[in-house]
Amino acid sequence: MKKIIPVLSVLFALSAVNVFAQDATENINVSANVQSAINVNTIVNLITFGQVQSGQQAIISADPNGTDENAETPQRAEIVIEGAVNEAFQITFNNAILSNGTNTVDFATDLFVVSGSESSNGAISSGDQISADGSGDNIVLSIGGTLDAISAANAGTYSTTQTGGESITVEFNYTSI
Repeated sequence: MKKIIPVLSVLFALSAVNVFAQDATENINVSANVQSAINVNTIVNLITFGQVQSGQQAIISADPNGTDENAETPQRAEIVIEGAVNEAFQITFNNAILSNGTNTVDFATDLFVVSGSESSNGAISSGDQISADGSGDNIVLSIGGTLDAISAANAGTYSTTQTGGESITVEFNYTSI
């Protein structure tokens, strides 16, 4: 009987612990300000050189005030980011490959911020960040680049839309709001 009393006391003590437990809850609120999608418009979606001399590279300056070389009727592409106020964006882009269906030639893409950016008006590289200037004005981007030389033996009409060609893709990602 002496052994049963201590065991009963321990069981009673353990069961008493649960008697004093209390439930508690706490509510946590969550909020978010959802940013609208970037509104990007391509004003001119074609870079064109016109006639170029074989054996020489051709350049369409991304800077609208820059110098073009070996391009009969140069036209640069233009993209506008509309309504950006305080946003910042990382811009990435690739080089293009032009093809005549048989042969290919590389096009090194250049991008130039014409207006609307506080962090960079001028040439930018893929992966750079630009920030809106706070005015709410559009950010205007101009795209040009350098076409590698094509030999006279491979003369013809080259385009990114031909088999083996690859277009330029420009990607915009928010980095801060």
